[in-house]
Amino acid sequence: FFFGAGAAAMPTLEVIATGFNVKKLDPEAYGITQRVCTMKVKLGDVEKTSTELRGLDGQWEEDQNKFTFEVSDPEKEQLEAWFIMGGVTLGVVATFNLNNLKKNVGTYKGFAPPGGKVDLSLKALDFGKEDVEEEQDESWMDMCGGEGGGEEDEC
Repeated sequence: FFFGAGAAAMPTLEVIATGFNVKKLDPEAYGITQRVCTMKVKLGDVEKTSTELRGLDGQWEEDQNKFTFEVSDPEKEQLEAWFIMGGVTLGVVATFNLNNLKKNVGTYKGFAPPGGKVDLSLKALDFGKEDVEEEQDESWMDMCGGEGGGEEDEC
């Protein structure tokens, strides 16, 4: 292999921590004394953490919570995400496949810790399916008033 100026760069995934709402959570039931919330995301060995927000409902600032990850194999790798309040991880680690993302199109994802939901956006910057507009299938109209179509009152 030639790793010089002509070498292909690793595919890149952009992740944006968007917000959370865990208003139905009973923090005391989990031994949580401080309502300080973060989301962690991990791909391979690289882990990133959102800024801290206080409360049960918050929106992260996009410019401070936009992360990029190098992706070695979009077909096999999965992004992991989890929500932490007061130092306690709530619920299970969510996993997201990367092989169904469209190239350069933000895709909203979410996961559900106890008592609510956490939102994030994933964007395949230089990999993924091309975002092609699908042609509308108007074949159903063929039977309505068109050549060789059915009776007009059927449509």
